Amino acid sequence: TKRFIYAALFYLAAGAVVGLLQAINPFWVNALRFSHAHLLLLGFMAMMVFGVGYFILPRFSSTSLLWPGLVNIHFWLANTGLIGMVVFKPLGVALMSPLLTGLFYAAAVAQVLGVFMFCINMAATLATAPPLPNRKPAPSRQAAQAPAPAPAASPAPVQAPQALTPDSPVAHWVDGKEGARELRVDAGLRPVA
Repeated sequence: TKRFIYAALFYLAAGAVVGLLQAINPFWVNALRFSHAHLLLLGFMAMMVFGVGYFILPRFSSTSLLWPGLVNIHFWLANTGLIGMVVFKPLGVALMSPLLTGLFYAAAVAQVLGVFMFCINMAATLATAPPLPNRKPAPSRQAAQAPAPAPAASPAPVQAPQALTPDSPVAHWVDGKEGARELRVDAGLRPVA
């Protein structure tokens, strides 16, 4: 997923250069409008969404990506599609070339296929995510401010903590541990109560 982020940064810089060319010479405004818009929207914005989405959304849903092998295919479809679109569209128009126009359409199809891959992979992953653990209702404001009861004479045995890994579900560590909410409230995070 980092490659999507790096690609997004590259396309942001490329879009800025194309925007500068448009500012320097009025001829380039119309000639490069399509390329400028797509470098910034499909290049920067979409690639950033893809990279962050592939990384974060499954973790927020306490699951793993359903089809991780599609990420690499999507990356190459999205990048070859975008580069083909921003190169072949202005050249096809300027040279009135049916071949370049056809290559532009092929690149656009590759781009759309990549977007569909992302949508299907994310939707299927989120649909198969396990339900979040049942949460206790939040105590009333007065109960949150009341002094804590005295500890029991014999505390329950302490269980060995599970290892925290990059695939650990966030909700499990934030809300799923006994006493985690109370610990945060005692630490000063009263809105959590």
